[in-house]
Formats: sequence, C-alpha cells, structure tokens
Amino acid sequence: MDEIRGDSLEGFLCPVCIINFNSAMQLRAHYQDQHSEDFFHNVKEMYEKAKKIILFKEQGNATVPETETVATSSSKSTPGYTSSSVYDELGPARSHSEYFKSVRMTRMEHYAAQTNNLLIRLEKLLINLPTDRIKRKVHEQDIVPWLDDKDVKLCPGCAKAFGLLRRKHHCRLCGSVMCAECTFQLTLETARKMTGSSTTSNSVESAQGQHPDPLSKVSTPINKLLRSPSSASVQSVLAMDTSNESFFRLCEHCDTLLTMRQNIKEVRNQKPIINQFYEKLSTSMNETGPLLKKYSKIYNSLCSGETIYNLNDAEVLRVRIIKLAENIDFISNKIAILGQNTEKPPEGNQLKLQRAVRIAATNYLKEHIITLPCLPTEEQLKMVQERRREEIAKRIEEESRYQEEIKPKYNTTQNNAGPATSPRDGEMRVQDGWTPSFPQQEVPNADHPILQQIMIINGFIKQARSENRMDEVITLRKNLQELEDEFRRQMNSNSDES
Repeated sequence: MDEIRGDSLEGFLCPVCIINFNSAMQLRAHYQDQHSEDFFHNVKEMYEKAKKIILFKEQGNATVPETETVATSSSKSTPGYTSSSVYDELGPARSHSEYFKSVRMTRMEHYAAQTNNLLIRLEKLLINLPTDRIKRKVHEQDIVPWLDDKDVKLCPGCAKAFGLLRRKHHCRLCGSVMCAECTFQLTLETARKMTGSSTTSNSVESAQGQHPDPLSKVSTPINKLLRSPSSASVQSVLAMDTSNESFFRLCEHCDTLLTMRQNIKEVRNQKPIINQFYEKLSTSMNETGPLLKKYSKIYNSLCSGETIYNLNDAEVLRVRIIKLAENIDFISNKIAILGQNTEKPPEGNQLKLQRAVRIAATNYLKEHIITLPCLPTEEQLKMVQERRREEIAKRIEEESRYQEEIKPKYNTTQNNAGPATSPRDGEMRVQDGWTPSFPQQEVPNADHPILQQIMIINGFIKQARSENRMDEVITLRKNLQELEDEFRRQMNSNSDES
C-alpha cells in the first residue's frame, strides 16, 4: 500500500483503500457497499468540529482547543509541540528608545524652526500693514516672495485644475499656490495674539468702519478687464473684491503649524481645574485666619466686661467666618469628588492628592470652626460689664486707701536721690502709643522724688482704667511695683544707717 501511495496513480481510485476500478459506476458501488459508514462518520466529525469553531468565535475566542485541532503528522510526532507546560523563553531583545528619541528630536527641531520662521514672517506682515489692496499686496510680497503661478496648473491640495471659476491664491507665509477651497483664513486679531504684537496697521480698523460707494468697487475691475485680455489680469481683477481683508490667507501646512503652536501655548498656560479649586480654597483659608484672631480678641474682650467692642460687630464677624467655613467645606468636597463620574476617574497619586486636600480642609474646620466659642447674650454681657465696674471701683478704693496710709511715711523721709524728675510736659507714652494726660498744675508735691513718681503713675492708672486701656494698666502697675520696691529699699538702707 505504501509503495502504491508513493507512485503517481491514475484512474478511478477509491479514496480509502486506493483500489483502481474500470468505471465510475463500479467505484460508486464499491464505496457505498464498503465505506458508507465511514463516510457518515467523517461527515459527522466535520460537522461537530465546525460547530465548535463557530461557538468559540461567538464567545470572542477564535482559537480552537488543542484537542480538537487538526494537526499534521509531523506536529503530532514533535514532542512538546502542543504541550502548554513547556516554557517558551523570550528571544534576544533590543531597545529602540534612543533611536526614537533622536528621530523625534530631529523632527521636533525641524517643526519648531519652521514655526518660528512663520511667526517671524507673520509679525513682519503685521507691522505697518497697509489698508489699500495694492499696497498691501506689495507689502506682503516684499516680506514673503510668492511662487510664480504660471508654472502651477493644478492645486497641490485637491489636484484640481485652475480656471476662471477656480482662481489661484497665494499663502502669505510661504508663498505657495492653492485654490480657494484649500485656503485657511487667519484673522488679524488671532495673528496679533499668536505673535504677542501690539502693532497695528496704519488704518485697518478705521478702514473696516468705512462704507465706500459700491459702484466704485465694480467700475475699477471692469476698466482693468477691458485694458488687458490676459488670464492673469482677469484673475487679478476678480480678486479686487477682497479689498480691506481682515485676515491672511494660509495654506494647510502653515495653518497646521501655527495652530499646533497656539494649542501648546494654551495648554501650558491653562491651569487644571483642580488647581483652580485649590487656589479658591487657599484664598478662603487665608481670609479666615485673621478673622479668627480678631474674633478671639473681641470674644475675650466682651467676656472680660470691656466696652471697647460691640456685640453686633462680633455677630457680623462670626457670620462672615461661618460663610467662609461653608465655602471651604464645599470647595474641598468638590475637589474630593472631582472626576468621579467621568469615563476615566482619577486613580493613584491623583486620587490620593484629592483625598488629602479634603482631609486637610476637614481637620482645619474641626480645629478652628467647630471649636469657635459662642458669643454671650445681651443679658450676660450686661452682667459681666456690671461686675467689671464693681471690681474696678473696688480696686480704686483700695489703692486710694493704701495711698493715704503710706503718704505720712513718705513725707517724713529725706531727699537722698537728687532733684525730682517729673514727666516731660506732664505726659507719658505707654506701649502702642496711648498717652495719658496729667496737667502740670496737678502734679503732686512730695519730699521724695520716687514718691512723686508713684503718685503720678497712680493717676495714670486711674485714667487708663477709666478709658478701658487694660493693657496699659498692666504695664503701669508693673512700673508702680518697681518704684515701690525701690522706695522700700532706700527706706531700709536709711534706717540701717541711722
């Protein structure tokens, strides 16, 4: 059988047993009698295989299981060919990053040089741009030479032939020729924005506001059309209706380069939305800090019974602080949920940053706003102020009694400290600029200079208390204590000598 299969046979051969028959009728009868079951079995197997392949394709997996694939005899004999347990090692690898960077850098430098050249030409075009169409054309050709349109028969953009209905136009930045459908318009305002130039044409803006006689615009082209029959003259005459154009015509290549540069500039200057929210959050927090200090000072003053501040002003300040706190909470919550409902929600460091901002704002509110003390009521404030008045009156009475007790002792002392140093012009400056007034005729007389200063400071203390200057009262009390200690020291030294 192998020898027969190795030879090239001809005739009516049975595909299963390779037996040659004399006619097709004999071959068909032989196959139906001997191999009918094999035929139906083979057809059934082919049907099952096709069914499984279709099902795998519907499930998105076009691969057929290894047990169902039809492999050749060579693949079956190769060990590990269909085994998934054999590890296929990776072959040699080569990095193309450096080559990619070099090619990319060269191309970027090329595009950057072209774009810079276009911007320089655009800036030159904007300087002293004439309003007259003929002068403007000469000005544009002086800056950028135009390509001779006689040699250009087809538009490079759309490959359509030029004619009376398809006129030729030139790019103002590279001088290439194109049709009207392939041109792009760059307004003068956008051009100045791209170049950052504040220079304007001689009277472009004023020319745009003028409305010349429409008959003059028609008469000029007709006269020139009659003078010259050439096609170039016809096209130039038909182009006269574009006088006082407020834009430049550009080709697709120049427009693409300028648009890319402008988009890059806008992206760099544009702040992300999270940055804008964070700036508002920082502004609200910076405004809240000084207000909290002021509120704490007013609260302590009111609770101590002072009448320097008003309760209504404190309430207005508290409402302002609460509104800022609500704004801080709202903005921080916006930052926390920013981008959650988009197709690509934030993740990784971006999500951690948003959560950290929210946590920091919450801790700030807990530390400063939630612990904000409530203001006293009108009744409580009146009670505190009345109690303070009573305490002040009691202190004044005690100091007056103490002064009357020590005054006879001061009068019997000797003047051992030289001439008395009275305050200059009967005034004394304390701390932040408050100046107590003490008339010169009311300066008390005493034999001892320190005793005289003690009496003067006692008068200053009474005046400061009457004006609710408690900080100055504390400072004056310290000075009074030092003078009294010095006076006692001198009295003790005199008694020891005697």
